[in-house]
Amino acid sequence: MYTNSTFYVGADTPDTIRLVPDLAICSASQHPFLVLEVGLNEKYDDMLETAKIVLSKSPTTKFCIIIKVFEKPLFRPPVKLGDFLCKPRSNIPIPSPLSMNDCHACESEPEGPIMVNGLRWVGKLSAFWEIWGRDISGNPAVIGERLWFYGPDAQSQTIKVDLTEPEGNSTEIVIKSSVLAKAIHDSRAHLAVNRCYEFLTNWSAKRQKT
Repeated sequence: MYTNSTFYVGADTPDTIRLVPDLAICSASQHPFLVLEVGLNEKYDDMLETAKIVLSKSPTTKFCIIIKVFEKPLFRPPVKLGDFLCKPRSNIPIPSPLSMNDCHACESEPEGPIMVNGLRWVGKLSAFWEIWGRDISGNPAVIGERLWFYGPDAQSQTIKVDLTEPEGNSTEIVIKSSVLAKAIHDSRAHLAVNRCYEFLTNWSAKRQKT
C-alpha cells in the first residue's frame, strides 16, 4: 500500500501519463492494482477522466475509487489580505498561536461550517464515493451506485472490493462509509487551521514586498 507515490501509466506508449494517487494498492509486480483519489478543490469531471485513462491504459489496475468532497459555499478567505498589509499581526482576527481548540463547529449543522473567531474558514461539506472498474467488454465502467456517505443525504453502507490479482493472490478489502465519514468530519478543523496559516503566510510574504 502506497500513499502519494508516483506511477507511470502506459509506459510503453508515446502518451504515458504520470499518476500520483492519494492511495495505491499494488500487485506483486509493483503496478497499481487499486488507486484511490480524494478531491476537494479538484473537479469531479477531471477526476473521472483520470480514472478512465488509468483503467484504459493500465491493464493491471482493476479499480479506481473516486472520493469527491463538496464545500458550500465555495471557499474564499473571510478577510481580505489587502486590508491588513499595513497593519500588525495582532489586528488579524486569527488567534496567535492558533490551535484546533480555536475551531468551532455549528452544533445545529454537523457537517459544517467551521468558525475561527466568528469567521467561517470551512463551509458545509458533503461527500460521495464511486468505484470504477471495467465492464464485460473491458471498458471503464462504474461499479454499483454513487454513495453519498457524508452530508445531509448520507447513507451508511459497507462494501467489499475483491482484490484478486493477476498473479493469483486473492484478498479483499472492506470499506465502511462510517469510517470515511468520520475521517472527513475530523479533518474539518485541520482544514480550517491550514487555511488560516496559508492566509498568514501570504500576508507575511506580501507585507515584506510593500
